Amino acid sequence: MHHKIPFFPHSLPDETLHSRVSRYHFLSGNKTQPLTFRDAFDAAPFPLDVVVPKKISQLAERLPGEAEENLKSLLNTNTLLPLFTSFLGTEDSHKKLNQETSTTALSRVPQRVVGVHGTAKLCITCCQSDETEFGSSYWHRAHQIPGVSSCWKHCESLISSCLFCSKPFYTKNRILTMPWLPCECGWSVSTNTCSKIAPVLENEFAMFSKELLHGDVPTISQESLAQAYRTQASMLGLRAGSLVSQASLFKSIVETFGDEFLCQADAAYAAKKTKTWIRLSTIDNQLDMPVTRHLILSFFLFRDFNVFKSALQNQQTLPLVRARRTDSKHPKSTESKSSVYRAKIQQIVNRWPNSTLEDCWKNSLKATSWLFKHDRKWLITYLAGTTEPDTSIADLSYAKTIEDGIECLYSLSSKPKRVNIGNILSLLPKRLPGGRDREKLYPEVSKKVKEHHESLWHFHVRRIIWGIHELKRLDLNPSIVNLSDLIKINKISCNSILSHFGWNIEVMVNQKFSHLDEMNKFSITRQWSGPVTVDAGYAGRAYQKARMVKLD
Repeated sequence: MHHKIPFFPHSLPDETLHSRVSRYHFLSGNKTQPLTFRDAFDAAPFPLDVVVPKKISQLAERLPGEAEENLKSLLNTNTLLPLFTSFLGTEDSHKKLNQETSTTALSRVPQRVVGVHGTAKLCITCCQSDETEFGSSYWHRAHQIPGVSSCWKHCESLISSCLFCSKPFYTKNRILTMPWLPCECGWSVSTNTCSKIAPVLENEFAMFSKELLHGDVPTISQESLAQAYRTQASMLGLRAGSLVSQASLFKSIVETFGDEFLCQADAAYAAKKTKTWIRLSTIDNQLDMPVTRHLILSFFLFRDFNVFKSALQNQQTLPLVRARRTDSKHPKSTESKSSVYRAKIQQIVNRWPNSTLEDCWKNSLKATSWLFKHDRKWLITYLAGTTEPDTSIADLSYAKTIEDGIECLYSLSSKPKRVNIGNILSLLPKRLPGGRDREKLYPEVSKKVKEHHESLWHFHVRRIIWGIHELKRLDLNPSIVNLSDLIKINKISCNSILSHFGWNIEVMVNQKFSHLDEMNKFSITRQWSGPVTVDAGYAGRAYQKARMVKLD
């Protein structure tokens, strides 16, 4: 049985739960924020900027009255749940969510928006007017909608950090102190006199999102919502035959809104992840798009909240019709199959010269099986006529190319990279086959690869020498910890190499030395097998578990 909170501030119009808890902290006189979290949620501090905080059920049980009614009131008046339920789930899940307020029902609601977190947005003019009208400033839900960057009421840009020192208003696992207390630098909302007018497009988007949050949007299945999107897009002429052209839809959205608006409204677009940015097909009755994408898409297609609401209401009365792409493909004839499968075998032979029938079975079972059954004469004749190409001239030329360019790979002008087989072969103008095929067709190239291939320990030595120069250049403390962090090699391997050659980091940092002289002095070859010490670090298949020695 949870104890009841003596009082909890009444919700102001459109106030967030984070704001109510913050006001409770100041009005209760609690000395510490953890004490406030314990009073309200019986838990340690946790994030309150999410869609539905995870401990909201505990708060509902501590408020006066019935817990179920309290929870329903908190969800509908102090969270962004009404906005999310317009785009999530099916009709049945929506009805169940409206009827139930248990933990099971809440578990279907996303706890956060991907790419949008750790922010708290404020309108300065709203704070000043709220102080006059309600006696206290507070944080509005409509301002916290993902993608919204302006105030729908005052058409001003929202701020999320101090205008003087840029300190963010939101701090993880803590309550909000702004606008009730000034910033650490002394700046406060009440002393601010300047505000920035937001662009018209951002204001229209903020108004649409606000009406969607507060409007009575009909509950509708995801398939019906997708059908409403497709119908409106078709009315705008964004079609490809009988279906909606998602490419045209995406292009039109970008041309209408511009990169600046889309980057601040959608994290995926800002990260250039636009390959499947719009998805109008459902999987298991779910439309796989984040809420920010739904807001942008619905705003672009309908522009007016009442038009969007009417479209959803009309969609409820219509039977769901799934568009099907007409199958214009005709069964392939025997001749077309033969040409396709012959081309496949020719491709295999071009890639792996002197391929046998066994190689064809291995690399293309379907093509080989069909040809062996229907066109066996061509298959046997073609494979019998393949001859091994003469690669001796190219082999010598490629070997010389490797010999001429290998020193550039070992250059210490920048951060060293290990000279492995891939880096060596990247010097060549053509991609060569791998493994035994390369050794058979290009023996000289294979010999050069083995000759110049760098061992792991030789690479570690080059990295250590480069790291010592970097310690001096960056004016870092010459310690094994800084060296290991800088060169990204474990301290055990670093210590093994330093001890093996008797190198002292502090001495080497303070004196001039040549990396070539150091490596030649100790006869460190490119295939150096490393120091033979007990503490040497081994990785991969070279690792051996340390065993305790039994004493007699």
